[in-house]
Amino acid sequence: MKKPRIVAALICGNEEERIARCVKSLQPLCTDVVVVRAVGALKPDKTLDIAKSLGCYTDEYHNEPLTAGWPHLDNFAAARNKAFRIAYDLADKDGWVMWADCDDILPPDQVDKHLAAVRDCPADCDWILTDYVIAEQHKRAPRERLFRYHTGWWWRAVHENVHPTKEVKIHLRRDLEIHHAPPPGQRPSNERNMRILRWQDQFSQHWKFYLHYEKMISGDLDAARRYGAEALALRDLDGVHKYETLLNMSNMTSGETAMRFARAAKELDPHRREAFALEASVLLDEGRAEESLAVLDQMDKIGKPAFPQWTHRAEYYGWKATKLRAWALRMSGKPRRRMSLRWTR
Repeated sequence: MKKPRIVAALICGNEEERIARCVKSLQPLCTDVVVVRAVGALKPDKTLDIAKSLGCYTDEYHNEPLTAGWPHLDNFAAARNKAFRIAYDLADKDGWVMWADCDDILPPDQVDKHLAAVRDCPADCDWILTDYVIAEQHKRAPRERLFRYHTGWWWRAVHENVHPTKEVKIHLRRDLEIHHAPPPGQRPSNERNMRILRWQDQFSQHWKFYLHYEKMISGDLDAARRYGAEALALRDLDGVHKYETLLNMSNMTSGETAMRFARAAKELDPHRREAFALEASVLLDEGRAEESLAVLDQMDKIGKPAFPQWTHRAEYYGWKATKLRAWALRMSGKPRRRMSLRWTR
């Protein structure tokens, strides 16, 4: 019977002591093995040379420029996806791709079981789940392991797993297993994982902000308000993004809620005019023209910034400030007076 086409996709660090053990355990099952080396700024060792000598397809994943100096990998999902792209091309549309780590072993008595599982897999099943045996942690858990062509890609920089590209049907085989077998005394990777998570976390607030921003632009105000609230709840949202979110939330609400957001922005950065203008506008909406004029008097004392933020609204230092004051004066019954243009000098 013809052997099914199965391509293993591995990522590794400097693993010259273990790579041969892993590859040799997989080769009785797999038609090809792909090894992608991803170790940050560490100098290469003989890992890929050994893999090439065993007939593997090899490549390297390089950290992003901002993390190029890290001694370790910056994104496990990105590295695995590079290995998967090569593996999918080798497996083609009729084949399968499987993943493994270089400190994993496929026991010899599992080869025929895996071959049989692939041959017997129903045509409408896209993934095969097998047990991942982690003896040092006394764990045995089903993991997504084998994939039909382009049905899954990796996500998350650490503790990564596979996301389906469509609705997939899963073939679960609890008689199949791959063993995780790190060398004795290997230290946990907590420090590395924490560094990656901290790095990723500093951008998470921007994801919330830009979801809020894009939803607002598209007119989905309910979603924009929801994501805006989530962005504001984040501990490390930086000042410029927080100020912009507060302005947007004020514009998308009314009454006391709009006032609260405008005043929070004014307190956050009292050296910008935008929040003062919003507070004055809300006061005018409520018929409180005298209070609005008092806020506009405060706003008029703020000069144009020498280095405007990307969220800077120049109109509040020009025509819109003039228009707001004229509106407030009309509502208060006072004659229009000449605007101060001290900021232009």
